[in-house]
Amino acid sequence: MTVILQSAARSKQWIELYERQAKGLPIALAPLFAGFRSSLDVPSSNFVPQLAKEFPDAKVVLSYRSGESWAESTKVFSFHFTWSHCIATYWDPESYWQNVLTNRHIFPEMARVYGCPFGSAEMMEKHTAGIKAAIPAERLLIFRVEEGWEPLCSFLGVPIPDVPFPRKNDKAQLLAMIAKMRKAGWWNPSPSGGSSSLAAERPMTIPLETRWSIGGYVVG
Repeated sequence: MTVILQSAARSKQWIELYERQAKGLPIALAPLFAGFRSSLDVPSSNFVPQLAKEFPDAKVVLSYRSGESWAESTKVFSFHFTWSHCIATYWDPESYWQNVLTNRHIFPEMARVYGCPFGSAEMMEKHTAGIKAAIPAERLLIFRVEEGWEPLCSFLGVPIPDVPFPRKNDKAQLLAMIAKMRKAGWWNPSPSGGSSSLAAERPMTIPLETRWSIGGYVVG
């Protein structure tokens, strides 16, 4: 997701793919992954069954947590953007096209596929069940991050690194990032307690630091 958000061209490639899918036209994912050995986060985690078919030797790591736990974590991003932030980023190509991708395609498509609001426990549970049903057991690792390196490295057939297992994007780090954004006058708390943007026809910026990850990582 980070690579996509840093490139307006890559965002546009994914937008075209979503639009073709919506029209019932065939889609090819492999060209979007040329030069990469692995992928994680949305939008690729929304296409795990298709990616598994196009990359038959790839292994799939399903990062698992309970639906309730994931839903609670998304509440960190109960916000809406202020107009100063929207105006400041509207003319930035990377910010604009990442907004089109996330707010017009990724999140609406997830809500359509799972039949429930983004950020709900039901969505996480349905996603997990879908991955388990679609991927053969020998290609799938159901992984909890608290398990550390051993099961992950064993599954991938690589040595265990001689460094501590990383811990990033935890709640404290995300709250600190949000505090900086609010101090800059770019974020306000959402009165409804849910994620919202100011205008559907003018998709607002999702900061680069934001990681809407619900598992289903594809590892080549």
